[in-house]
Amino acid sequence: MKKRFMALPIVGIVVAMLGSAVFASSPGPGVPPIEVDGYPLDEIIILENEDLMGVMGKKGTDLIDASTLQTEINKQNPKLKAEDSVVFFTFGGYIKSDIWGGTPHIDMHTIFPSGSPVTIRIGYETDPNDVVIVLHFVQTPGMTGSWHIVGNADTPTSLKFTVSGLSPFAVVKVSPKSSSQTGEYAGTYIIMVATALVACGAVFAIRAKKASK
Repeated sequence: MKKRFMALPIVGIVVAMLGSAVFASSPGPGVPPIEVDGYPLDEIIILENEDLMGVMGKKGTDLIDASTLQTEINKQNPKLKAEDSVVFFTFGGYIKSDIWGGTPHIDMHTIFPSGSPVTIRIGYETDPNDVVIVLHFVQTPGMTGSWHIVGNADTPTSLKFTVSGLSPFAVVKVSPKSSSQTGEYAGTYIIMVATALVACGAVFAIRAKKASK
């Protein structure tokens, strides 16, 4: 019995370590899309967290007109406001031949050889209570350009968008004021449970030790 109780602290530590590993992990670069319609799947590479335009953390209204963004938000949840939208994820899209030695070239808007729109879906976990919208930076002559709405979160685990070319992408989200984000408190809960298990293990170990005397 004594040995069984002594194992509880170890269980708690293992749970905490597993939880930390899960929440600290992040997707690696060079991830192929989940689906591509109209272009070979293995020819498109997604570089997650790439931020060529330096927009991570900015408001969605810093990138696109508030009324345009609000119209898109209203399709999913008219109670949410465009001014509350924030860029929470960025990525770059490239055709494999554009990547030299694993490093994308500077061209920020690769046009598909076919010239026709291509629908792409990539994996990324989102909160089902959030409104998530994908923006695409379209470069124009003179090295300028603007952001355009091209898609949204089609499932809680993926983003879907249709483009005629690749380059910088920014994903903005708006969250209900009363809803916590997916996993926001999960790490804390795991640590609390692990701490409780360790404490219980220590108490039982002490009692078992006293009982054995």
